[in-house]
Amino acid sequence: MSSGRDNNLNLMRLVAAALVALSHSYLIVNGEGSSQPLADLTGFTLGYHAVNIFFVVSGFLVIRSWHRSSSLTHFGAARAIRILPALIVCVVMTALMVLPFASSLSLWAYFTSPQTMAYVPLTASLVTPDALLPGVFETNPVPFEINGSLWTLRYEIVCYAALAVLGMLGVFSTRLKMLVVFAVLSAPLIVLSFMPTLFADITPAQHLVRFGLCFGLGVLAHELRDTIPLHWTGVAALFASAVVAHGTAAFPLALYVFVAYTSLWVAFIPEGPVRKFNQFGDISYGLYIYAFPIQQLLIYQLPALEPLELFVATLAITIPVATVSWLWIEQPMLTHKDAIYGVLRRALKLSPARA
Repeated sequence: MSSGRDNNLNLMRLVAAALVALSHSYLIVNGEGSSQPLADLTGFTLGYHAVNIFFVVSGFLVIRSWHRSSSLTHFGAARAIRILPALIVCVVMTALMVLPFASSLSLWAYFTSPQTMAYVPLTASLVTPDALLPGVFETNPVPFEINGSLWTLRYEIVCYAALAVLGMLGVFSTRLKMLVVFAVLSAPLIVLSFMPTLFADITPAQHLVRFGLCFGLGVLAHELRDTIPLHWTGVAALFASAVVAHGTAAFPLALYVFVAYTSLWVAFIPEGPVRKFNQFGDISYGLYIYAFPIQQLLIYQLPALEPLELFVATLAITIPVATVSWLWIEQPMLTHKDAIYGVLRRALKLSPARA
């Protein structure tokens, strides 16, 4: 596994974002409790597996960001610059420019509602992903839900913070130290993953187990990238182990390992024309944060849409929106992130040593 940019990671993340949108299409058309792709086969929805891919890839990339950062605040600023600007624009656009016209309230009542006033700061800051907008989507099969994708971002930030703490403690300074700490930290998570009745996929504790393991597997893969062989036989063997473990308490863990290994195999092994996708940039984040409100708006306007029809319509609208987000917001911020960090450091009067 190379640590450079000649890989399929952007394509991998885009496919994962599209799979989340596909899974949500069934939810948004049929409502809570409806059947979704892979749910009957694996016990988990397609979106569940796709988000796991995101966390594996994120762990692989964010540890690289840690190694390249000159300080803790440099790392924190880089992570904030990647997450927040596009999120803030998305939240403002949906709440103040688009969804007022999907509300049952008058524009005056909508904009003067305390819910509207609170939505942008609460959602953009990730204080809560569940803030409501007055009268919006109240008749949809999934009523009142504005953006059902944003809740995972809080766990992403928790993973960033945990990685930063471990980095400050010098855990990544030697491979032996990292392996020992990873074993110690992952042991309780692995034990908890064997307790599905206590940690169903509805509690913060279960989410931390799930996302912590997936993110940690990505970090571990990066740190051991020169020793981990990637081969289709590995994919087949881990798939077989997941099949054997199906129906047992070991299944979630077997599934996480299979998804992690397969994601990295897809990201690094296929070559040729597929690598040219990197020329188009990374629109996966934009697709992820915009798709759900666009899907809700589509089903609000066109309630007869079937799940696959909704999915196709969602991609047709969201991919251009995500492309604009990448070209006008995300890419410029990433290009100038060091300069932005310098401005922030001077504004906070932090010396390079303290920063």
